[in-house]
Amino acid sequence: AVVLQSIIRYRLQKSSFDKQRVCAVDIQRYYRGYCHRLGYALIKSRVVSIQTHYRAFEAKKKYKKRLSEKKKAERMKTMKAAYDIYLHYLNLQLSATIIQSAYRRYIVKLQVKTTLKNIVRIQAVSRCYLTHIKLSNQKAKVVTIQRVYRGNTVRKAYTNEMRNIIAVQGLQRRKIARREFMKIKCIVKFQSILRRCREQRKFE
Repeated sequence: AVVLQSIIRYRLQKSSFDKQRVCAVDIQRYYRGYCHRLGYALIKSRVVSIQTHYRAFEAKKKYKKRLSEKKKAERMKTMKAAYDIYLHYLNLQLSATIIQSAYRRYIVKLQVKTTLKNIVRIQAVSRCYLTHIKLSNQKAKVVTIQRVYRGNTVRKAYTNEMRNIIAVQGLQRRKIARREFMKIKCIVKFQSILRRCREQRKFE
């Protein structure tokens, strides 16, 4: 019964959790859709306002152009000399604007060239600095590797020499001990012979 109750409670909690999860997902979807709709409406209103302002500007520009053309036609009809002067003035203004645009373009090109040169110099200096740092780090690593390798080789040579010395010392000590043992053996034999002789003399 307890197991069934736990299973039923688990299933009820799982179903309620699934419902809450579905509701949360629906709320998130609706909220995101609402936010996207608000952003779209705001963008649309801004675009429409920009379009209206741009169209008004173009209409004003066209109106001014037509008005100027009408005035020019009237002046052409009335005064040919004034028209020639006005045409000359327009040519001068156009040439001045062309000269100004060319000069500004030249200034911009010079600025771009100088900035590019400065950027190239900065890049070269930074790359040189980075390569210097990299080479210094590599050199330090190589020096440490060499130091460790040399220390290892010296340590190995020292250990080999110490092993050889210890082996030679052991052989020499073994030889000396064998000699001492042979001397002691000879002395013991000599003592046993003397004792035997004494015993034989006693029995005689």
